[in-house]
Amino acid sequence: MIADQDVDMVTACVSSINAVLRNKAVMLLWAAIIVGLTILGFATAFLGLIVIMPWLAYSAWHSYRETLDASAWPELR
Repeated sequence: MIADQDVDMVTACVSSINAVLRNKAVMLLWAAIIVGLTILGFATAFLGLIVIMPWLAYSAWHSYRETLDASAWPELR
């Protein structure tokens, strides 16, 4: 969020905590998917991580954009 929007660290942290608390079941599933895919990447002698990590980063970016809509927030100056 800090890289995408012009917000400070506190705003980004509070927004992330609120997103997790409002979507507990989805976040628990997302955490399980990340752990499972990371273990799979380790099990393949780290070769699977070449595909898994960029895919996880891309999907995390899109889930962030869908979860937090900061377009209506006032600009920091």
